[in-house]
Amino acid sequence: MVFKKFRSSQAIIAATMASMLLAACQSQEIAGPPVLNGDWASTDGVYVATLLNGSFQATANDTGQVISRGEYTAISSEQVQINWTGLVSGTTNQANCTKPDPNRLDCVDANGNRFSLVRSTTTG
Repeated sequence: MVFKKFRSSQAIIAATMASMLLAACQSQEIAGPPVLNGDWASTDGVYVATLLNGSFQATANDTGQVISRGEYTAISSEQVQINWTGLVSGTTNQANCTKPDPNRLDCVDANGNRFSLVRSTTTG
């Protein structure tokens, strides 16, 4: 009888853990990189950032040259963190961004500089 209760408790714990794991996977799927994939234009018109499955690349609008590369992580469906290295300066930076709607990211970098990216309407 004790063995039966113990086995039953193990089954409940296993089912609970499986449910929690599934829920975590589902929320990651909602906030994950495919939601952000595409070109995002800086609102100052200086560059276009390409977000693709966790990678970040910024290309200058005036020269067409890649000016920075890095990565991004969707923390939640409304928060994104971008880490990059400037290819000319060699400096690294990080920004925390909020996503007030599906087509806009409002960001603040490690130096306190604010910038915004909007989903690009050009197909390139």
